[in-house]
Amino acid sequence: MPRIPHSLLLRAHEISPFLPLVLRATRTLPSALNELRWLAEHVQEQSYPRSLSNSQRSRKLLQLCKRRERGEPLQYILGSQPFGELDIKCRPGVLIPRPETEAYTTHVAKLLLEGRLHKDLNPERFMTGTHHGNGNRPADLKILDLCSGSGCISLLLYSLLSGKVPNIKIRGYDISATAHKLSVENLRNVEKNHFHKSCPVEFHQKDIFSKEEELQIDPESNSVDIIISNPPYITLDGFNKRTSRSVRNWEPKTALVPTPRGPDDDGFLYHRLLQLHQHFCSKVLVMEVAGETQARLVADAAREICYPSNRIEIWRDWPDQDSPDPDQSIILRDEKIPIRGNGNVRAVVLL
Repeated sequence: MPRIPHSLLLRAHEISPFLPLVLRATRTLPSALNELRWLAEHVQEQSYPRSLSNSQRSRKLLQLCKRRERGEPLQYILGSQPFGELDIKCRPGVLIPRPETEAYTTHVAKLLLEGRLHKDLNPERFMTGTHHGNGNRPADLKILDLCSGSGCISLLLYSLLSGKVPNIKIRGYDISATAHKLSVENLRNVEKNHFHKSCPVEFHQKDIFSKEEELQIDPESNSVDIIISNPPYITLDGFNKRTSRSVRNWEPKTALVPTPRGPDDDGFLYHRLLQLHQHFCSKVLVMEVAGETQARLVADAAREICYPSNRIEIWRDWPDQDSPDPDQSIILRDEKIPIRGNGNVRAVVLL
């Protein structure tokens, strides 16, 4: 990592004596200014209603800036990260929610409400009860969030859909006890600050990649409409060479790099996700991936396992944005797989 020019550090110090500390983590002055402002606001909020003297506030701000200088993620220091309209609690040991994950989660909800997600997921079915076999009662919309972490995906989906879809059932699963505990806290926080009622969202601690673990979704019908997953997908080499120092030193490696489970395990967790997609007869499967090379491997596995039951798409970071090349696609097994949106390749989607 190149050193920060001394002239830039001097310029930062002229603005604020705290700024060079933050600059060493952000590497750019505009980012450092933003982060210092957020840290100062955090100190101010934490001191309310108790009044702190200027010297006490300065000492507290200095402590936070030193933590940031060491590379600790800002989200862990502040204790939260915006995710859509929600404020998701963050804590060491649990993966920090990313804007790209927020983007495809929001896109799934938008397509569903517009009736463009899947031919069998007509919003009328979930809103008005105009479907067979249940009288006038709207159908349940059942969603599985696998490797749910902080619970951000489940909670944002509920937030986006709850006012329009009466009967939603969302279940999140994660192997980590730390993540499970935090997701439950986030659920309570969202209930208190956004809905003021109990949410039909549940979080469970389970190893979804163990074939011995049975995921029971509904005692009446063990099927779901949507499965969405942000699994550990970074290779060990990629983790060591291509992730930032902050990620390597502070975020949980087990949430980023798949753990080998035996001599015959190739670490390709997507086979298990595809099996669960078939087992639960889900209409839609959204799987976050680490770029185009991995997307090709996942799409090829999906083409082999799930074709012709599903069509396959690849989504970029911002799937709702226009692509620079509207006709962009890849060819797998003589099948044209469209690539939607703008940015880096982010998800493989079965529809």
